[in-house]
Amino acid sequence: MSKNYLSSREAAFLNNSNPSNQNIQIGDKLRLALNGTIGFKEDERYYVNGITGYDSNDGKSWETAFKTIQHACNIARYRPGTTTIDTTKDRDKYIFIAPGQYNEQILFSGYNIHLIGLGPRSNGDYGVVVNYDDAIASPAVIGFTGAGLEISNICFQTTKAIPIILLGNGGTPADGAWIHDCWFKGDNSKTCTIGISAEIKNSVIEDCIINGCITGINFAAGVWFNNSILRRIKITNVTNILNVDATAVCTESEISNISGVGSSTGIVNASSTDILIYGNHTKPALSDGGSTAGDNTTLA
Repeated sequence: MSKNYLSSREAAFLNNSNPSNQNIQIGDKLRLALNGTIGFKEDERYYVNGITGYDSNDGKSWETAFKTIQHACNIARYRPGTTTIDTTKDRDKYIFIAPGQYNEQILFSGYNIHLIGLGPRSNGDYGVVVNYDDAIASPAVIGFTGAGLEISNICFQTTKAIPIILLGNGGTPADGAWIHDCWFKGDNSKTCTIGISAEIKNSVIEDCIINGCITGINFAAGVWFNNSILRRIKITNVTNILNVDATAVCTESEISNISGVGSSTGIVNASSTDILIYGNHTKPALSDGGSTAGDNTTLA
């Protein structure tokens, strides 16, 4: 049972647990109240199983799961029964992914889509692992735009010289993204692991592991990183820990508890203001080039 959803099975259990002299179907009433208030519908859960699934299925149960994550995203991003992107932002679409190897790239835009990997978070041996080593040119292993997007408990890896994950793919802003408990793994040939290529607002990237790339996190030229957080990220076997282009603008954000060793350029540009940088353990230390008083709160 979640705080914003009650399944039919849970509703039936509550109904059956009522005293025999009580005829109010409290489970059904609670389920309708939650669904009506929050707008979370049972048909907004999708399932992916790379071994037993088929993209011709409806994806609404493990028995009828999709085969690819990309197809699930394509379905979830539209209003039910249409090819119109759901921009109402009043419903959440959860995509649950069974453990296994998924040899695909994932590119999509949408609102309130949650990619949830099942099983343990690992470096590619267990849990959900997304591989992309195709020779076809691609902007990233996974790239997305939109708002309210979540990526959790997935290992992404590639040997290609492209970002593993690209926020703001194609220069379109992303708002309210939450990326957590993921493992990004490469062989040092990639340009960067986490690439930020457009305006990012109100977003959090946390509790992730980055291993094997040229740059751990890269802010492209001219991007905005506003009211957002990077925290508790372990970066190893890299050249640059955090690279921020001189024309990138980082404001009212937090960079904390980053651990790693590399030749980082840090945040060194006059456009960075009001950045809270603390508790980092890096070599060399991350630094803020802003001129506003209180910018430099570096304790690394």
